[in-house]
Amino acid sequence: MPFFSNQGSFWSKNTTAQKKLKAANEIINELREILPICSYCKNIRDDKGYWDKVEAYIQKHSGKRFTHGIYPECAKKYFPIWICIRKR
Repeated sequence: MPFFSNQGSFWSKNTTAQKKLKAANEIINELREILPICSYCKNIRDDKGYWDKVEAYIQKHSGKRFTHGIYPECAKKYFPIWICIRKR
């Protein structure tokens, strides 16, 4: 009979350790999803401490390529004369 009680104790300890390991893995996965980005220039720091432009970082990690345009509200804000000329 003592064999079974020790075995039960082993399994409960093992289950507790598994729960702690699972919780730690969840925290690590959450941290992997966080991108350190500069609040001013929007460059992203990689795992080696180097800073890349957002476009370069995403292209390296996803293979996506970028094309650039201008958001209409930014065009109004930064190029108001250009907007006036286009409306003519």
